Amino acid sequence: MTQTYDFREIRARLETEAEEDFKNFNSKIIPTAYPVLGVRTPTVRKLAKSAGEDYLEQSPAFYEEVLIHGITLGKFKTANELFSRIDTFLSFVDNWAAIDVPLSSMTAFKKDKENCLQKLKPFLFDKREFYARFGAVALLDYYIDSEHIDEVLRLYAQVEEGRYYTDMAVAWGLSVAAVKFFDKTYAALKSGLYGDFTTRKALSKCMDSFRIDAEQKQLLKQLRSNLRK
Repeated sequence: MTQTYDFREIRARLETEAEEDFKNFNSKIIPTAYPVLGVRTPTVRKLAKSAGEDYLEQSPAFYEEVLIHGITLGKFKTANELFSRIDTFLSFVDNWAAIDVPLSSMTAFKKDKENCLQKLKPFLFDKREFYARFGAVALLDYYIDSEHIDEVLRLYAQVEEGRYYTDMAVAWGLSVAAVKFFDKTYAALKSGLYGDFTTRKALSKCMDSFRIDAEQKQLLKQLRSNLRK
């Protein structure tokens, strides 16, 4: 049985596990206004397992505490439970990692998939950058499958462009879609459903992928060349 720690105990453990070198590394790649302690992600996840539900009633003061808040949401198994708490979590988020790291732990997307999708859609169209990124990354984490690929490609095309971290999330999602469903994704990219920036970034990610073969990359290369005209 996992021991439960309160907010102050978890903070003390975070401070104990902090590494100066990792703090310096994270501070360079994660643009956040929160102080960064420098605790490695596996340790953060382990501490999140010991956080009780009352942890969610506290406001984070450190970057790692935002992560723990988000990862703790993975304890909720239904769409209603999860989405009743998402707004509070997202109100703390000011960087891409605080979206991407916790999302992979949110098991409601697996346990209550269709209900989560319906509740997720409004986030894709939210004017707030990290709310929309939350929607875009959730699609790539949980919905790029044979049942949802057509809807995912359509939803990505409807996301408002012009916000860097949202655009990059959509491009990332399209590159994942291209690995799994190349023909459908290539057709969507070729048809001009997405803006130039998002399309270019998606094509760049595809060209860097080892899971897309040479013949497919030749098609993508031609498509990228056409964008320059």
